[in-house]
Amino acid sequence: MDDDDDHLMPWEEYAQDAIERIISEADFDEIYGSIVLQSHHDDSHSLGVDCSNVEEIEKYLVEVYNEEWYAYVPFDGGEAVFKDDAWGAVSNLLTDNPEIRSFFERNTPPVDSETLVTAQELLQDANASRIVRVSLEEINEELIRYLAANPSKMREMLPRKFEELVADMFSNQGYDVTLTPRSKDGGIDIIAVQRSDIGTVMTIVECKRYAEDNKVGVDIVRGLYGVVEQRRATRGIIVTTSFFTRDAEAFRSSVPYRLGLANFNALTKEINEWKNRIER
Repeated sequence: MDDDDDHLMPWEEYAQDAIERIISEADFDEIYGSIVLQSHHDDSHSLGVDCSNVEEIEKYLVEVYNEEWYAYVPFDGGEAVFKDDAWGAVSNLLTDNPEIRSFFERNTPPVDSETLVTAQELLQDANASRIVRVSLEEINEELIRYLAANPSKMREMLPRKFEELVADMFSNQGYDVTLTPRSKDGGIDIIAVQRSDIGTVMTIVECKRYAEDNKVGVDIVRGLYGVVEQRRATRGIIVTTSFFTRDAEAFRSSVPYRLGLANFNALTKEINEWKNRIER
């Protein structure tokens, strides 16, 4: 609190402290474009209050302020002796914390007659058939910069969105890319073709958006190798947000020219190199 707060009455102090604490512990979620406020009540099961705009934050803080105010303000004949100024207190607090408004301004897309998609929408939107009428290059730049700074967030993407990210990664490297339908043949998420004067290379890519501790096993690696042989592809690559078991690595070593394994570290490196190409 500042020096002016020394003149607050006890019930005002309790109310002010409550909303200041909530703001100080706010979690800014760059992916979903929301701010999560901690629950005012001591509830270990509470996931907090997810606010998608300033108005929702104001409403919640006013509720908290009033709850604390009326818990301590003196009453006479069933009525509070003093009148609260919850909206004024909340307004002042948000003025003192301009990062709240600037966050929503930064994460709220402008209204346009065309469909505008931001990085967080790419992560959330499960509708793969949706037609997006914006520059994919701009979308990719926004998303790639974010993922380069926060690579672990790739594990929170929808599986289909992760496949689209990997497909774009190959496309950015000069491949002609086909993202297979959701009712795809087993082991084929992406077909990446690279043509040159000396021949054509076809790579079959399988994507595994796994948690960090869920390693990709040898059965999956063997399965992809079988698909590569069946389709007479040049090679196969498994891309994962996790890592590979020792057996999986060993099997890959037995066919080094036919299989590639890109674990989380390799994928993160590729994302950073992609970001660097964008910023040149």
